[in-house]
Amino acid sequence: MPAETQLSERLLTWLETVDGAWAQAGRSKVVGRRLAGELEDSIVEGLQSGGQEEDFLSDRPARVAADIATADGFLLTAPEREAPTPARSARPR
Repeated sequence: MPAETQLSERLLTWLETVDGAWAQAGRSKVVGRRLAGELEDSIVEGLQSGGQEEDFLSDRPARVAADIATADGFLLTAPEREAPTPARSARPR
């Protein structure tokens, strides 16, 4: 990464969350490091091209992890924020 482009703490935390999703899904550390490095390079390029930090932070880390893993040939599903609560049937009287 070029010295003039430093990632903020928020972006670094976001990247760690993406990496954590890969690890939780069983990706090896080696593959996770490669994917994280490629993602970091893409973010740096985006920032250098005029992108804003919020452009990246607005994407859910779990969704980004799933999309990148899928593109890399590994099925990873992004967990939903909250699973809907099933409706309870009325109790019989």
